[in-house]
Amino acid sequence: MDALKETDSSQGELWEDIMDYWKYVNTDLVINSEALSDSLPKDDSLAIVIFGNALSDDGSMKDELIGRLNVGLACAEQYPNAYVVCTGGGTAKENKDVTEAGQMGAWLLENGLAENRLILENQSRSTIENAQYTLDILCKDYPQVASVAIISSDYHVARSCLLFETASLMMAEKQSEPDVHVVSNCASAAPDKEYTDEYLRRWQMYNMLQLIGDPDLAKQYVEDPENFPWPVLNDQSVVPAAA
Repeated sequence: MDALKETDSSQGELWEDIMDYWKYVNTDLVINSEALSDSLPKDDSLAIVIFGNALSDDGSMKDELIGRLNVGLACAEQYPNAYVVCTGGGTAKENKDVTEAGQMGAWLLENGLAENRLILENQSRSTIENAQYTLDILCKDYPQVASVAIISSDYHVARSCLLFETASLMMAEKQSEPDVHVVSNCASAAPDKEYTDEYLRRWQMYNMLQLIGDPDLAKQYVEDPENFPWPVLNDQSVVPAAA
């Protein structure tokens, strides 16, 4: 960080913020399971972002995604002036006419959400794109939104928060867009999926390498982590504990 700050002070400050947040999501982040924090903005400067999940081959939603929607709807009732964003593209192998966001939005409307609160992002195919494309929409069409609450499955919340906040910080620095910060979260239980902390942090590392624009390095990290080219500083290899 010191070397980067000497070379480019703005990038040094940016990545110090990102690394501080990365540490935070793996040490101090509280993952809520019943409701959002009760201290969030009460107006439309808040957006509740529900992350999608792969559809069944026929385009129907799986139980895990419906679980996220139930949590998201409860949070929308907790904050009745907040926008609700459904994010996710077409992932149904046998039904190209539907998207995760479209199916999610239809479910929310059928279950009482007001249409003027609903925002659909239906192009993304990954968690990174969920974050980036949602941010694009919010910054372009909803500039009043400054705070985001993340809704996803319990094992996915930390990574979703990390990627959303990182994408927001990078966008704000690159395009001089206003900051949109993750301020809370709420998780649905995915009891059939249990992952070790090491596995989850490997996914974080993989996605962060993708996010900085180096897919080849990300692929190398996943396929051959033992020979991954970690940086060398002062003749000592820097290998993150999560690797």
